[in-house]
Formats: sequence, structure tokens, C-alpha cells
Amino acid sequence: MQLQITEMSLALTLSALVSASICGLMIAASRDVPRLSGRIDDIDALQSAHRRLTPRVGGLGIFAGLCSGLWIYGQSAGYNEATIWFAVLTGPILLTIVALMEDLGFGIQARGRLLATVAASGIMGFSLDMWLPGLGLGYLDTYLSAPWLAIPITLFVTAALAHGFNLIDGVNGLSSGVGAVGALSCSFIALQVDAYEVAAVSFILGASILGFLVFNFPFGWIFLGDTGAYLIGFTAAWLGIALINHEGQITPWAIVLTFYWPLADVLFAVIRRGFKGQSLFEPDKLHLHTIVLRLLSAFKPTAGLNVRWRNPLATLVLLPFFIAPPIVGISVYDNHVIAFAAVCSFTLVYGLGSILARPFLARIRTLLHRNVANKKS
Repeated sequence: MQLQITEMSLALTLSALVSASICGLMIAASRDVPRLSGRIDDIDALQSAHRRLTPRVGGLGIFAGLCSGLWIYGQSAGYNEATIWFAVLTGPILLTIVALMEDLGFGIQARGRLLATVAASGIMGFSLDMWLPGLGLGYLDTYLSAPWLAIPITLFVTAALAHGFNLIDGVNGLSSGVGAVGALSCSFIALQVDAYEVAAVSFILGASILGFLVFNFPFGWIFLGDTGAYLIGFTAAWLGIALINHEGQITPWAIVLTFYWPLADVLFAVIRRGFKGQSLFEPDKLHLHTIVLRLLSAFKPTAGLNVRWRNPLATLVLLPFFIAPPIVGISVYDNHVIAFAAVCSFTLVYGLGSILARPFLARIRTLLHRNVANKKS
């Protein structure tokens, strides 16, 4: 069934407006409700990139926008309302509740949120009777499609992507920007293979994220929080799985390209912490976005870079890098070989960037300190 322009326009407009309205209300209410205003501990956290209390419940706006848009689309598409709400939203509702408890300060650990993601994916998979049919590994996919392997692989992949979006949620607009670009890319791929339902949900997710971005970028009046990051990653993962299941036309490697940045961040975080013998859940400041932010912070305000703009500028610096893989993914969505080669190429570039970023940062700081010392002498 093709997308109806009028109904989709209404769904997208409502999604963006509801998301923006809820975010605006949360910002206003945070002045009088302490739990909404953020936590002092967040400012001192290792990965913190802000120095003032800020609401971390932007995910509520995205969730409300997603629900509103899906309701409008479900009505216009003629679906039974209970069916679409149960199948598409039961998993995200569970995940949203657990992640929101962490955002409101009830201390849900990373392991707990990860388990909630796995449980939510299990609900989605059994409700839709749909699992990841393979990983684009040719003959091996014959074995990977067996339920006893497909189910745990699906749970692992969805949890990894959801956690990845949470890991890259360190500077204004990065995680949500990656999510919006990924959702838009998914919709373009879906339209090319006539997967109109997937395209509709992708557009609605993108519109909901844009409603949040109005208040998040550039000045960070509200943050995604775990609720928003996990919700975006979880929904994105299932959009990708739905596309891969659509008549077998789409290579899984194209979906990897569509949401490449959070997946790469998870991969290299696991490798980095594994070599150091650290817990996989232990935070550090070695993600590429935190290194870029530290590089920008090395420049003093007298160099023309105001402190207020360093955070959003870090996102703009990274913009070409997280946009490039989805563009390639759209172009080669049905070509296993080229898509796989593209994933390998981007991974090589990302790996080199991760290895060289720290010494480059140290070199820049040395040069800046030397320049300051020369001026004083």
C-alpha cells in the first residue's frame, strides 16, 4: 500500500509538533520540579560536556511524537488500532519506562537498561514474528537464519545499536542527528523497495527527533537522556530488521552503513576497554566526539571560539563523517559486496581516527601551551 501524501504530512507534522511541545513543557516544568531539572552528579560525570543542570527527559517528547504519528498513520492506513499499537509500541514502552527511571534519578544501572532492551526486543520479535534473517555472510546465513541462532543474534544487535546511541550522546545534536539521518536514510531505502510501512515509521521517527532537536541544538536546553537514546537506537534497529526481511532485496551491510556511527562507537569501545581490562560498562573520554570536544576546548576564548559554541561545533565537525556512511548505504542497498567493502573502509578510517586522535590532541595542546608561553616571554 502506497503512502498517502496528505495523511503522511499530517502524521509528520503532528509528530514534530507533539515532540517539540512536550520538550518545551519539560523545560518549563523543570524550574519547579527538581527531578526534571537534571542531577548535580551528571555535571561531574566523566563524560559530561556541560556545566549546568539540564533536563534529561527529551526522550519523552520523541516517544510522544512517535505515538502520535503512528496513531494517525494507523488510522489512515486502515489498520486495526490495537494491532499497530501493540505490535509496534509494546517493546518501546517497556524500554522507555526503565530508561526514564534512570533519567529521573532512580539509579537504573547500564546492565539493567541493557536487559530491558533485550526484553523489549524479545517482545517485538515474538509480537511481529520477525527476526534478523542473516548478516549478509552468504552461505553462513543459511545457518544463522535458524531460530535458535536468529533470536539471540537479533537481541544482541538491537541491544548493541540502542547502547551505541547512548554512547554517542555526549554533545548537542550528535546522537539525535545520527538518528534523524539514519531514519531518513531508512525511509529512502524503504521507498525504493516499496516497503511503505517501514518508510512511514522511519519518517515519523525522523519527524519526532526533529521536534526534539529544536530545543537541543545548538544550545542544549534539553537532553535526550537514556530514554531518548535507547528509544532511537531500539526503533532504528527494528526498522533495519524489517527492511532486511522485506523480500530479501536489502543487504544487512547497507543497514549497518545507515546507522554506522553508533555501531562503530560500540565496537571500538569494546575493543578499547577489553585491551585495558576495563568493564564494558565503565565510561571513558576516548570516544571520537569527546576527543573532538576536548580538542576544541584546548583553544581559549581569546582565539575566537566562545565556550558556548564548542559543544555544538563538535557536532558540526563530525557531521560529514556520520552522514557519509548512510549516503553510501542508500546507494548500494542491494549490493552485498560493495556495501560490505564500504563498511570495511569506514571501519578502517574510524579505527585510524580513534588511534591518531589522542596523539593529535596532545600535539595541539603542546603547541598551544608553547605559543602561550612564547607570548608571555
